[in-house]
Amino acid sequence: MHLLGLETKTGAFKRKVKELLQQALIEYTLPDKPTSRLQKYRLSEDGKAYLASTGDIHL
Repeated sequence: MHLLGLETKTGAFKRKVKELLQQALIEYTLPDKPTSRLQKYRLSEDGKAYLASTGDIHL
């Protein structure tokens, strides 16, 4: 959350995660179960390429 510029886990966090998913910069670790309580996220290949091309850690 710190990298996203957020202080606490709020609705803003959920909106940012949704935006990053739509941009394909992050992806689900359990793509078949998007509402699972065990769901996590990881940087996608597109996200890695974006970071490598910009050198920016703030998405």
